[in-house]
Amino acid sequence: MDAFDPDQLHRHDAALQTMRLADPDRAEEVIREAFGAGGSGWTGWDGQFIDFIEEHRKNGLIYGTIGDGWHFLFCAGDAKGIWICLREGMTGKGMLRPSTVTSLIEVAVEKGLIIR
Repeated sequence: MDAFDPDQLHRHDAALQTMRLADPDRAEEVIREAFGAGGSGWTGWDGQFIDFIEEHRKNGLIYGTIGDGWHFLFCAGDAKGIWICLREGMTGKGMLRPSTVTSLIEVAVEKGLIIR
């Protein structure tokens, strides 16, 4: 049996409470605003996030947060996702690890957003 991890339980509960079907237009808007689309800070890496949303627009995206500025967006159909962190004037972004997406899919099943 795995050791009890209160941080893991907190992240699970936060994801469960906030998880919902995502509006792709709103997700794209947030990313463009947060990372300065069209400005000098906008990079090809940032463009990958917009590409991700476009690729999965019709397959369905699920959004949620685990608090402290950490947000996730994933597609259960191909088990891929992205994360962004917006807090205290700092921003961060990246691709979700496959194991993280698997865990988020389980939470989405628990919440009834995905039927197996």
